[in-house]
Amino acid sequence: MTSSIKVRGKYSFNVRDNNGLTEDVLINKVPSIFAGEAHESRSLKYVYIPTIEIIKNMLKEGFVPVQAMQGKSRTEEKMNFTKHLIRFRKQDELGLSVPESSEIILINSHDGTTSYHLMDGIFRTVCQNGLISGDIDNNFKVRHSGNIISDVIEASYRIVDQSEETKNKIEQMKNITLLPYEKNLLAEYSIKARYNIDDETEDNTQILQKELPIPTYKALSVRRYEDKKDDLFTTMNVIQENLIKGGISARGKDGKKRTVREINGIDQNVKVNQLIWSFAEELRKAKV
Repeated sequence: MTSSIKVRGKYSFNVRDNNGLTEDVLINKVPSIFAGEAHESRSLKYVYIPTIEIIKNMLKEGFVPVQAMQGKSRTEEKMNFTKHLIRFRKQDELGLSVPESSEIILINSHDGTTSYHLMDGIFRTVCQNGLISGDIDNNFKVRHSGNIISDVIEASYRIVDQSEETKNKIEQMKNITLLPYEKNLLAEYSIKARYNIDDETEDNTQILQKELPIPTYKALSVRRYEDKKDDLFTTMNVIQENLIKGGISARGKDGKKRTVREINGIDQNVKVNQLIWSFAEELRKAKV
């Protein structure tokens, strides 16, 4: 599936194939992966290696790119250097129609806005959702210096080693039944994360709770029969899909209809994803 989203005259791209993406697809859809050099703003200390070289070396290790996203840029000159996200799956897991598949997420740019950032990901087949674990231990950053390729591959294997623990947490979540108020609480926290709403002051004292842009029952709206469940894992996925893919609508107290837009920005996608996972994690810990 390929999609392009026009934002203020610029394009963001998102392409996915669970059987693996070819180099031809990547160069057409995510050109910043192939930047011939670092942006001119980078210093001589900046070690430049195009992301495509990382991808080629990951392929040698049996990690195949299955999704690629490119973020927007505020200036035309940075379009081919802007932030991009690549999701990798192990060669022997390509095309599998299993409920969940482990993936490695790599974020990079060639304009100095980010180092190589690797994270643990889970792809849920039934709704095509790409969860991102919020666990700090499953996040690694590699600076644009030293032996970058070796460091990225090492971090990838560390994520693979830790992915089994993530799968165990998911199995626990599947066996935890949430009460209605717990589902609403998870939805409320997730909506606040989606819209960057903070109900605390700097000294951590409570302030008047702000009205949510959409009611919690909308974030909990089930799109398919398979998601008509009350377990923690399914509930988390339903909320994540509604808040990140968007499309749900609700009327505020003023009577105006509001529709949740899809999150296209890489930074916001990752942030909201990780926060939703973190909230679910706290519920898991409280219920086991």
